[in-house]
Amino acid sequence: MKPLLAPFLFLALIAAAPSPAPTYDPRSYDDEAMHYQAPADYILGGRQSVDSTKIDKSTTVAVWAKFPGQANQRTITISLEP
Repeated sequence: MKPLLAPFLFLALIAAAPSPAPTYDPRSYDDEAMHYQAPADYILGGRQSVDSTKIDKSTTVAVWAKFPGQANQRTITISLEP
């Protein structure tokens, strides 16, 4: 499996989990510390809410992809660290 595709697939699997603060714009990510707006041509692969005080390693919380599954795929990820 291609390394860039793995985070996209991981978050696609957990995207069904309910989020305590849903964001209705699929290109936006918001938390207490930041706001991010993905470019218009990127597709949301998944997003999750985590308590940053309870993580013990880098945790991916959002991922977007351009040209998903293609050889020229581009991926944007947001990760939180303890």
